[in-house]
Amino acid sequence: MNAAKRVLSPSKVENLPAQGKRYKKQIDLDTQTPPQPQEQENYDFLLDDDEDFDVSALDAAVSANPRLELSGWQRCVVRHVERLPKTHDLLLELSGEEEEAGKAVCHLQAPWNQTPIQTGDLLSLQAHWQPTLAAYAINKEHGYCVIHPDLLISSTSVTGSLFCRRKAVLQDRFRGVDSANAVMIIGTLVHELLQTVLAQRLRRKPQIEDALQGMLHSAQLAQQLYAAQLSRAEIELQLHKFVEPIVAFIAQYLEGESPAVQLPETFAGRIEQIQDIEENLWVPQMGLKGKVDVSVRVRNKKHPIPLELKTGRASFSMEHKGQLLLYQLMHSALGQETRSGLLLYLREGIMREVREGRNEQRDLILLRNELAHYLTRDAQLPATGQESVSLSLPEQPGKLLQPFELPEPISHHSACGNCAYATLCCSFASTDPQLELSESHPLRRLMPQVLSHLGQPDNEYVLHWCGLLALEEQQARQSHQLRSLWTETPARRQQQGRAIHQLELPTGHKARFQDGRFEHKLVLSAQADKDFNLNLSGFELGEYVTVSCTSRLAIAAGYITRLETRSLCVQLERDLGQRYTDESFIVDKHESQSFASFNYTNLALLLEASEKSAELRSIVVARTPPKQHKVVPRIIGSKGGPMLRPLNKVQQLAALRALTTSTHLLIKGLPGTGKTQTLVAIVRLLHLMERSVLITAQTHSAVDNLLLRLLPHNLPMLRLGNSARIHPQLLAISEAELTSNCETVDQLTQVLHKPSIVGVTCLGAGHALFQQRHFDYCIVDEATQVLQPTVLRALSHCTRFILVGDPEQLPPLVRSREARQRGADETLFQRLDCEEATAVLTLQYRMNRSITRLANELTYGQALQCASKQVENARLQLELISNSNSAWVQRALQTHLEQAVLLLDTSDCSQRCLDYAAASKQLGQTGDSIEQHYGEDRIVPTTARSRRPPKYTNYCEAAIVMHLLHQLLAAGYDARRIGVIAPYRAQVELLRQLGKDLNGVEFNTVDQYQGRDKNLIIYSCTKTGSSTDSAERSREAEILEDQRRLTVAITRAKHKLILLGDVSCLQRYTPFQRLFKHIPDRCRLHLADGRMGFSWQTLLDELNHAKRGD
Repeated sequence: MNAAKRVLSPSKVENLPAQGKRYKKQIDLDTQTPPQPQEQENYDFLLDDDEDFDVSALDAAVSANPRLELSGWQRCVVRHVERLPKTHDLLLELSGEEEEAGKAVCHLQAPWNQTPIQTGDLLSLQAHWQPTLAAYAINKEHGYCVIHPDLLISSTSVTGSLFCRRKAVLQDRFRGVDSANAVMIIGTLVHELLQTVLAQRLRRKPQIEDALQGMLHSAQLAQQLYAAQLSRAEIELQLHKFVEPIVAFIAQYLEGESPAVQLPETFAGRIEQIQDIEENLWVPQMGLKGKVDVSVRVRNKKHPIPLELKTGRASFSMEHKGQLLLYQLMHSALGQETRSGLLLYLREGIMREVREGRNEQRDLILLRNELAHYLTRDAQLPATGQESVSLSLPEQPGKLLQPFELPEPISHHSACGNCAYATLCCSFASTDPQLELSESHPLRRLMPQVLSHLGQPDNEYVLHWCGLLALEEQQARQSHQLRSLWTETPARRQQQGRAIHQLELPTGHKARFQDGRFEHKLVLSAQADKDFNLNLSGFELGEYVTVSCTSRLAIAAGYITRLETRSLCVQLERDLGQRYTDESFIVDKHESQSFASFNYTNLALLLEASEKSAELRSIVVARTPPKQHKVVPRIIGSKGGPMLRPLNKVQQLAALRALTTSTHLLIKGLPGTGKTQTLVAIVRLLHLMERSVLITAQTHSAVDNLLLRLLPHNLPMLRLGNSARIHPQLLAISEAELTSNCETVDQLTQVLHKPSIVGVTCLGAGHALFQQRHFDYCIVDEATQVLQPTVLRALSHCTRFILVGDPEQLPPLVRSREARQRGADETLFQRLDCEEATAVLTLQYRMNRSITRLANELTYGQALQCASKQVENARLQLELISNSNSAWVQRALQTHLEQAVLLLDTSDCSQRCLDYAAASKQLGQTGDSIEQHYGEDRIVPTTARSRRPPKYTNYCEAAIVMHLLHQLLAAGYDARRIGVIAPYRAQVELLRQLGKDLNGVEFNTVDQYQGRDKNLIIYSCTKTGSSTDSAERSREAEILEDQRRLTVAITRAKHKLILLGDVSCLQRYTPFQRLFKHIPDRCRLHLADGRMGFSWQTLLDELNHAKRGD
């Protein structure tokens, strides 16, 4: 059989370096081997009603030679789909993900023939060979068809959708609308108690009661109760009611004691071993994931079986049984044949065996497919790409174009009325032009009740942003990151900077249990590359990662707490040593869906009927400008002088407007104008007025930057968030440190509510603290880098807010080009920017007059002004040794004020880079690896790379940069005052590797330099030559056509700015064309062999020698 390109299954064989993307052969539900089609075959089925021969059907039958094996799980791409008129089967012509991997034909028969499938769709199939069709078939009795298998839907979501599909789809997207309640918390705690009892092998009632007391007095429980706004007393009695049932369960099923009364149909066997607790399952063959409460070994079963715990009434509903049925399927797909499971209703002491059922399992997969269909539909948006196009449908007043399709609502009066998603559901239903509800439908009566506070603009704003977020989801689905866990080898993922493999637990290692998580140390094995350095792996402290092993995908997840050259520490939710001691581990970057859910949920909260949501709609949707009070609080006049005095007049006015605004203020901080200093003064003044302040931003570094500036003033501050992502100097005020001794809700409340100044990222504004605290002010720093929906959560927890940023600098990260074209990168700052709402800081303290002039010409008009003569006339302080430097170096590093901006033109050096990479094997391989690891395309076929120069690295520019840096340092210039910027991560990484001995010099991307500066900046533009590939040109334009990114780059320099690049190439991009118009000839230097002592060969030889000297 030809080697087909299949999914990489979580098997020991697969997660080792493999030849291609494959599933290992899994256990077939149909054990018959499909016969090969015979040369003499019955083709009667190809005849239509008129006895005419269907040639196209013959072609399909002839090509049905099952080179692509479907009797085991197989990933396929649909090349053609049609519905057969007589049987209504869906006839699928399939191939591997690469057509040369093989082809097959498969009939989807009832009930699978209603599956929504289109040409180009990716499927995961397990089919049954039917000789009469000379093709594979999936029908009631045999096989499974899984659409969009790379979307892993939880088994809980699938079974939860049995009652209402619409709620399930809304719940998946708008996760967080329904908050935790006492019943859910008690259920969670009972699960934890039973799992603790089983893990620690507790058998007697006193032991179990002690375990319960330990849980009740733990800091972890205090956190959970605080989040749910419950007290220990409210749940303690309820938890004690489960002690006796747990004792009885242990006695009967683990100790083998006979019960006083054996209820009919209850499981009569015995649990011989606890195999696993909270076993994590990712099964891409079936597009499913799940977490098994307990995996147990019972007598007469070859493999462990799942045990599902329920704390409510014993209903044995399909929603409960369905989870076990799906776990059975998942285990079997992973090679662990499982035909039953145990369903335990602990409160009533009833446990039954749930046996596999083909019909039920088939219907659950069909239901999973239905959910996948709704969750992967392309966003429906107006035909034009213009942001201003309305979603309104003139021919249907009150109706709006829906961003995504939803299942029809159920008709259930009490369920709809009590549903947490009622407002959201009704908002979509009321504006959906395709939905027709009967007069008696419960939503007819419910809509006026839950939507009366909303207007058409409110609905349109939310639907518009839902569409933009859906476009981002589409873009994310096209990414290889998540599916690479099962379609790429660990070695390949590591090469691309997405994984670290060949990790193992040290001999004798024991996990350290702290705050409900297990901290493990993982070290590189003896088989790992000796030169591989984890500090250069692309992973960061505090990063959330997925841990797999060679026998199973995604066995755990957690945070990196330490990174060393050959080892790392991770905090995980499970102890790897219990089951995976001898395994080899892989750590992968985690592609979180929480950011999308957070944004969707924020939009849903905007629709609420609360007073605060109404005020936010007035500001955000209606753009109501603020009113300015003219009277400054008296205390500012008497005690605020020392805080205002260090500010200039423009900054003082902005600060006073912030204190007297009715609802909000925007502070437009142009480069170098001291916005952080202004914010420090505002926070101090608000503290003087006894106002509480929430400080937030998109990034941890931006939040920490402001808190660090406030630290010397001894203000009562709290920093929320993961300690690994917090600046070391702020750990003393971190949540983890301040709450480390809290064992009760009261203690936790006192600690969390005492500081009047709280810092957290925008994404962290979902913290439980904000359910109980309201702030007088919210300050959003770098607000022009935050998506509109992202910032709404923080704003909903305050009375007034201040947005701070510069719309002319870096925008929010939006990966979808179409979403950007439709306005996704328009921030709330830009939406609300108007004269009544905005204070502009124009006096800058960073750039001298030459650099300021260039920034004004490119972007700011004449708005930027030097704050003083000292700033205006500042120049590079450098004395070069004239004898030891070429004339071109002397010119490039000229300190004259009028030469503060210099453009070094390399001309087209693409062929020179290509020749150099070929001649310098070691450096060429390094650059090749960097292109794969950091290149914007990420995956570049080797054959393609060998035919053309690198796109995102430039050896020639790197040689010039290194030469200039060595001359600067040789002249005694302080390395800490030098910054090297490049637009691409790949070029930055190349420069870092070449300059790793140049301690103090900082190499970084434009994005990482936002908000910071250096005395001297070298900007390596990188791009050279011409590109005939329109797709490639389009990708480059994403960065090089972004004027805001170029603005940031040129405004980082205080005294000297050196622009390095191929001018003729860069002029094809509008921002560079505009920039170069304002750089006079006297500030340009064309680099060519023999001119002013310049020599390409000399520079490239230096580069080669430097690399060989490592």
